Amino acid sequence: MLSRGRLPLSVFLIAITTPCFAQLEITCFLGGPSGDCADFAPTFCSSIASLSISAGDTVAHCFNGPSAGSSCQFTAVNTLTSSAVPNTINCESALFTVADECTSGGGGQTTGSNFKYWMDPNAIACGSPNGI
Repeated sequence: MLSRGRLPLSVFLIAITTPCFAQLEITCFLGGPSGDCADFAPTFCSSIASLSISAGDTVAHCFNGPSAGSSCQFTAVNTLTSSAVPNTINCESALFTVADECTSGGGGQTTGSNFKYWMDPNAIACGSPNGI
């Protein structure tokens, strides 16, 4: 569902945080539409920061733009076996890194984080038939 027929490509990056190092695992989508979705990441991350998301569940938001007729799909997946609340800093770090490294979107998760965050640019608007 997230990849829309694209093959994921794993890329491993190191993100430096103070006072220690955290490893950020990135999965890039191969092919498909590209788009600059980074501007929507802070809004998505702050909108889910108070939600308790059940184990294995996801929360997703679609934003129209950045150009007419296109959209950006964001998803947070709880990878734990219990409910958890997403961390805004981990969310933004993962999504900004995906935006920098993956032209067609992808996902990222900080080592030890409860959530994997996905960003998927689309060539159609939110709610379009055969779309999101």
